[in-house]
Amino acid sequence: MNEANDQSGVVLANLPAGPTERRIALVIGYEQFPRSVRESVVVRFPRVNYKQEIAMAFLGGFEHKTLTTEGTCNEDICSHFICNYRRSNFYGQIRDSSFPNAQ
Repeated sequence: MNEANDQSGVVLANLPAGPTERRIALVIGYEQFPRSVRESVVVRFPRVNYKQEIAMAFLGGFEHKTLTTEGTCNEDICSHFICNYRRSNFYGQIRDSSFPNAQ
């Protein structure tokens, strides 16, 4: 994913979606932006089915390599959309590691 901030603080991102990329706007802290900024983002990036489409665009970027999502918010998407997906357990990985403690 390539991303850049424009002057308004809106994160513009290119997400891979199959053989193409989707240009999207991720607005973090939506309520903190003035109404005029929020409305200009919606005009530039129409949000028809946005919530479903952005989740599927993210999934398309890592569905073939789900191990890379362990411990990240992307793992939430895997657990929602992939049947029988089993979330990692970071503490369990530490606890069960064969790497010994120092003496």
